[in-house]
Amino acid sequence: VRVVVDEGEQMALRLAIFSFLLGVVSCLSGGSLSTTTTRTDDVKPSSLESCATTVDTAPMVAHIEEAAPAPDSSQERPLSVLRSNHRRRRRLPTLNGWIPDEGKFLWGLPGSCPPLGDFDPLALAKDLSTARRYREAEIMHGRIAMVATVGYIVGEEFAPVVWDGKVSGPANEHLELVPGPLLAFLTLLVGIAETLRARRGFVDPDDDDAEHIAELKVAYYPGDLGFDPFDVKPRAADDFADVQTKELNHGRLAMIAIAGMVAQELVTHQTLKDTLNDLINGLPFPL
Repeated sequence: VRVVVDEGEQMALRLAIFSFLLGVVSCLSGGSLSTTTTRTDDVKPSSLESCATTVDTAPMVAHIEEAAPAPDSSQERPLSVLRSNHRRRRRLPTLNGWIPDEGKFLWGLPGSCPPLGDFDPLALAKDLSTARRYREAEIMHGRIAMVATVGYIVGEEFAPVVWDGKVSGPANEHLELVPGPLLAFLTLLVGIAETLRARRGFVDPDDDDAEHIAELKVAYYPGDLGFDPFDVKPRAADDFADVQTKELNHGRLAMIAIAGMVAQELVTHQTLKDTLNDLINGLPFPL
């Protein structure tokens, strides 16, 4: 800490220190100590008091406070605290029974199970904010993939009936055959759904608390949109974690499945059913 004092303060400080030391020595020697130029008897107590009272410590204290470095709060960061560009500390509440724990895989979020266990070979979820954003992306992609998987199978089977044969063939090509107004309506529905999700779960990018454009709200649990018309969401924390792990695993499988379906139809230009029939007929043994 660097103390800044002016010339007058330096002179007063030296005089006070000299007077104090001189008084101490005089007391120890019984008041009879003398020097070559000045006797301590010649120095009156009143002069010592006046010298001591001339030192104003307030400016020095102010300089010390100004020069003192600010404490580093990053070393005191709680495990369940998010930080923003403005260094506001925001503690996450308990959400669906989940309490962020840095000592656990993915901060204690559900989804880790055998045989892969704690699978994050690239260490993508290094901090709490990133872990929450990636979980939001994973669970939403999984839900879309589950709907798409069912849609490919059902759509290829029943689309010719619904559209009187105008929409048929591989599901990859169905959007090209759907009437324009219906496609525009579907696009509008998707846009509305995504807007509602963004308003519920994400911080406004113009907000001062937004660390980046995809910052989740503090009170938002990844994937919990509040949509539960049949009231099947578990209340207990352990039950909720178990159900969400199952949802995540189904979504992960669906993402792999829909990727395989799309790739297969791009290569064969056949429906899933036709490709499966060709595969069965090509086997060296009957089924």
